[in-house]
Amino acid sequence: MKPIKIMKRKLLVVLFALPILLMTPVFAQSQEAVQAIMTNNWVKKYKKLKTDLENKAVHVKDMDNISKAERANIEKSYEETSRRLELWLDNLITQIDLNNQVVLTHLAAGGMEPELKSELLSIFTFYANNFASQYEDVTGEGVQAIMSNSKLMEDGEQNNSIVLPAGKVEKEFLIANVKTPLSPTSWNALY
Repeated sequence: MKPIKIMKRKLLVVLFALPILLMTPVFAQSQEAVQAIMTNNWVKKYKKLKTDLENKAVHVKDMDNISKAERANIEKSYEETSRRLELWLDNLITQIDLNNQVVLTHLAAGGMEPELKSELLSIFTFYANNFASQYEDVTGEGVQAIMSNSKLMEDGEQNNSIVLPAGKVEKEFLIANVKTPLSPTSWNALY
């Protein structure tokens, strides 16, 4: 009986301490930073590409009438596109970590650092020329562009509802709340 009482006390302490921890300024500031990142127009474009890539890969994995070689080529292209998306995410986290306030302000204004923008545009090009063309060859289905070229080049509008943090956003927090949810799923984990 005594261990149960001790466990209950510990749970009560955690239960009452949790709201205090969640309301700390560091957590709130970090949440605002994550909101600025996740609502950015360029990050939304990234998400569209990632979702389209994963959906097409699932479709190919479910197909029965393709050869092992075709499946292997699609898998290789999927893995290369995913690797490029992962690198872009790593670069985004590094940019935010190195130049926190400037990059976050730029993200909240709907923009993206020129280097990151150029890198993402090259991933869209690689996707269209490599993965999407192989997908068309294997499935026989035409692939529509994820978005028009003019839409792809646009910056977003400023999100005035976001108050950016004045302090540093922890890199581990960014990895857990930005990189992990946005990382492409591995080929073997696709359903």
